[in-house]
Amino acid sequence: MEPRISVSKSKRLLPALGKHVATVAALLCFFTVSGAKEAEPLSIQEAVERALTAEPGIEALKSERAATLELAVARRQLPDPTIQLGVSNFPIESRNFNREPMSQLKVGLKQEFPTGLSRDAASANLDARALELRHRENERKRIIALEVRRLWLGIYYELRAKDLIEASLQQLRELREVTRSQYAVGLKNQTGLISLGLEIRRTEDELLATDERLKTLRSNLSRWISDAAFRPLPRDELDLAFPQSALKSTERLMQHPIIRAADARITMTESDISMAESKFKPHLTGEVAYALRTGELASGESKSDFLSVAVGMRLPLFPENRQDRALKAAESLNSAAKLQKSLLLRELNSRLSTAIEEHDSLTKRIEHYRDSIVPQALEFAHAAINAYQSDVGEYKDIVDSQRTALAVQLELVRLKTARLRTWAAIEYLLSDEDVG
Repeated sequence: MEPRISVSKSKRLLPALGKHVATVAALLCFFTVSGAKEAEPLSIQEAVERALTAEPGIEALKSERAATLELAVARRQLPDPTIQLGVSNFPIESRNFNREPMSQLKVGLKQEFPTGLSRDAASANLDARALELRHRENERKRIIALEVRRLWLGIYYELRAKDLIEASLQQLRELREVTRSQYAVGLKNQTGLISLGLEIRRTEDELLATDERLKTLRSNLSRWISDAAFRPLPRDELDLAFPQSALKSTERLMQHPIIRAADARITMTESDISMAESKFKPHLTGEVAYALRTGELASGESKSDFLSVAVGMRLPLFPENRQDRALKAAESLNSAAKLQKSLLLRELNSRLSTAIEEHDSLTKRIEHYRDSIVPQALEFAHAAINAYQSDVGEYKDIVDSQRTALAVQLELVRLKTARLRTWAAIEYLLSDEDVG
């Protein structure tokens, strides 16, 4: 006898079943959406953003800058006072502290007063160092963004090259099948079949080499973005606009973090000069002491306590081998910092000019390949196939035309990728996304 469920019980079970079904459906939807999100193509911008998120080198620079700012505040303060406790004029023979009139317990306070110029200069030096670290942080961000963009573009090129190689390989295999059929009925000789087979093997090896380069590039990219480096890339052709900021290159280069860091370094050396100059000024020291005497005088009166006040001064009387040389050293370092900035600016200008010229040259070559060379190569390959299938062409023409068509298409992709790399180089030089 089959078990039966009463109507009333089934009414109670339906809401519970519906609730479980809804939960399962929600979980399936969650995992489906999560999986789809993980499989989303990795854009070049997302790759850069991932690489810059909590990057250890950047975080280390931030921590160092915070520590430097704290030290800058500390350097403005006066040195800690020195407290002195002691006994003066203690009688050795009698060992009676109350007997001798000059025996006393002393407590004193000593305070040094460095010149305000030296303290301000030391603090300014650390403020400038903190500013330099902030610009070094921005410089590291640009370096990482440039490196990630280059790796991403390398993967981008290899994926497109792989598509072209696979398409060429498929066409060669189809031609081999046609040739094998014609050879079976005596229309083609064995030489053409062997030649096509050899070209197929060579193309397969090129495909394997492409896969190896892809693995290496993705592995290198994973250093910056972990497993996201192994996600697929967008299938659409990437076409990034030439940065308009390159038209005002001189003004933009002056805002480059490496130049602003050089400015901060110059400020640091100027504060070093101020500190060296402060050494020519007197260094004051103040001291207050209280002396306690116990016992009575011969007259029966209580001994009076003593209060001492003293002012000391450090005098730079012989500055030739100390203060003078320290000042000359600071001035030399300042001159070196200015020359270093000039050298860096010259280098950035050269890199920018090279990138702009390369971008223009690549644009012309891309147009030439796209409008002339590639169409002619494809036309040649198509004509060679038609002639070969019509038994009026040679197998050598087939191999040569296929190889030429693949080579020029790969070169066009390489040129486009190289132009994108010049965009990345210009972005490194002229980006306006720094934190300040």
